[in-house]
Amino acid sequence: MRKFVERLLAVWILAAITLLFIYTPFHEAEAGMGSLYDRRQQPVFRVAFDPEMPPFQLESSDGDGYDGFAVNLLEHIAERNFFTIHWLPMSNEEAATQLRDNRIDMILGMTYQARYAQEMEFTEPYFSSSIALAVPKESADEVENIADLAEKLVAVQRDSVAYEFLQNVRRIDFNSTTTQKKAFDLLMMGRADALVGDRLVLQYYLEKENVMDEYIVTSSFIMPVEYSMAVKAENFATLNLLNRGIQQARGQSAYQTIHDKWFGSEDIQQRLEAMLRTFATLSGIAVLVFLAILWWNRLLKKEVQKKTGELKTANEDLSRQIQETLNMSELKNQILENSPRGLVTMDREGSITSINPRAIRILKIPENLLNCPYQEVDMLRVMLKGKMDDVLNKGTQFIGGEMNWKDKDRQKMDIRYTVYPLRNYEKRIIGAITSFEDITEEKKLRDQGFEKEKSRALNQVVAGIAHEIRNPLTSIKTFVEVMPAKITNPKFQEDMVRLVPREIDRVSQLIESLIDYAKPQKTSKQELKLEKVVESCVMLFKPTFEKKKMNLVYEINGSLAIHADRDQIKQALVNFMLNGMEAMEARREQEESERVLTMQILGYSKDGLAEIVIKDEGIGLSQSEINMMLDPFYTTKKGGTGLGLTLSKKYIEENEGHVYFESTKGEGTSVHLQFERMKQ
Repeated sequence: MRKFVERLLAVWILAAITLLFIYTPFHEAEAGMGSLYDRRQQPVFRVAFDPEMPPFQLESSDGDGYDGFAVNLLEHIAERNFFTIHWLPMSNEEAATQLRDNRIDMILGMTYQARYAQEMEFTEPYFSSSIALAVPKESADEVENIADLAEKLVAVQRDSVAYEFLQNVRRIDFNSTTTQKKAFDLLMMGRADALVGDRLVLQYYLEKENVMDEYIVTSSFIMPVEYSMAVKAENFATLNLLNRGIQQARGQSAYQTIHDKWFGSEDIQQRLEAMLRTFATLSGIAVLVFLAILWWNRLLKKEVQKKTGELKTANEDLSRQIQETLNMSELKNQILENSPRGLVTMDREGSITSINPRAIRILKIPENLLNCPYQEVDMLRVMLKGKMDDVLNKGTQFIGGEMNWKDKDRQKMDIRYTVYPLRNYEKRIIGAITSFEDITEEKKLRDQGFEKEKSRALNQVVAGIAHEIRNPLTSIKTFVEVMPAKITNPKFQEDMVRLVPREIDRVSQLIESLIDYAKPQKTSKQELKLEKVVESCVMLFKPTFEKKKMNLVYEINGSLAIHADRDQIKQALVNFMLNGMEAMEARREQEESERVLTMQILGYSKDGLAEIVIKDEGIGLSQSEINMMLDPFYTTKKGGTGLGLTLSKKYIEENEGHVYFESTKGEGTSVHLQFERMKQ
């Protein structure tokens, strides 16, 4: 046995010495093949990249070409695999469009995003970094993490991992750009309170502009980010070529050399790992060469290859699992800690497995409730009553539920919540997640906006109704005044019996319509005849339209019925009619004309839906105005709240409806309301 070991050791030493002689000529020969290969026969790849992502991708210092870690790595791969690169600088957003149109062959420096999964193939990652948060030093105490960005203006590159992540954080105002350099310039010019982007890119620009003392990176690991190369979907030939090139670069010293050039030397542990990988590779080559020559060592060669393969696979799997676990754990902690919503997870037995700080504050409970049944928390018990069985056994989701809650201190709260299944990597349901938020202030503002918009509508309607009431009262007064003189006149008696009740009914209907609109009602969904609701709204507005010398006509299919809250639908119709009337007044003033304008209200069945169209001949809207008109607090009217159409849209959607607009500037606007039609 000892002789066998000594002989094997001698073979290894001999192999190492031989490799020292053959390694350099081998690589020189390999490099020389590129010069022998006719470059005119090499394929040319059109490569799009963002040149404002240093130190990964940037213009060279002499202005003649491009440089950076990713650029050098791809150039190395091109040289080893005999293809030529045609560089095309552009933003990743533009690159995605050009790849889709076959105007480029690949994109350098892409990060995996789900929305591109159907149209792109991604190589294995060639570099891992992280997303960081930078703020002016004087703001460091105010903004320490993502949760502190509420109500702040944040500069961020559009169409990036950082932008997608921030979309899930409420109340952040964005100043988005096409590149990270432009986002950095916004921060430097004071047009943003903070900047979120790649940590290494931020550090590069801060050092280049010599402002490291003026800004601070408060969070250097918001979430991990991995850079890859992207090709068009199903272009597996190019994908395999790039993956093979990345693996070749990692297996040689080229990757480490390029890495050290741009990021400095790695730590000792990484260098040791690299040395071990190099040594293992050299040893494997030595074993293959010499065991192929030495026939008596074939069995040992097979065994070494087998064990080496198993060890390599096990090591790769373990490294990948560790990295994925670390990434998922960090991402979970970031979401739980910084979410503006309360988040609670439970297992199938109903025990609480995690709870974030926001949930603890809303529920007003101690922090040590992990592994306790959720039924011990009063609010959770009421919120989840009758829902857990459906969630755990059927995968049902309960989205957008609302509840009124009074805590132990008798303090009232309005809570909006969502409950959905918690699944493992095998997609099996292992528990439930509930997220909830305190919407007390939101609901109070919504109710205030509702009352203000209602008052505005009443001001317009009352003026017309007052004039309309005066006419029948004048008729009744005339009859009363002449009654003593004509009480015995049969013709007078006949006219009085016929006309006075009719005028009284007319006044009564107007007053009842006004009271019905003005009085508060509790929300209650029921079968609703659209013809009756529209008639009620028309009765309110008819006097006002006549006073303003405008026409108001309607034609509603009498069989149209929906399941909805009558007052919410009526309020939405009133808001849309009021806006149309004001738009027609604006058109008259603009044209300085007294022409008679008309508003039409149509109701019919379309594709199984009940549809109401409110069509005016007003001033009309541009496309940009249509895009913004449903945003809260957006208004083009002096003294307007900007909440009327926002609330109307909310009322329509709360009743399972949909609203959209069609408009031509200077001609008028049509508002389309669509609902699920009730079957008769």
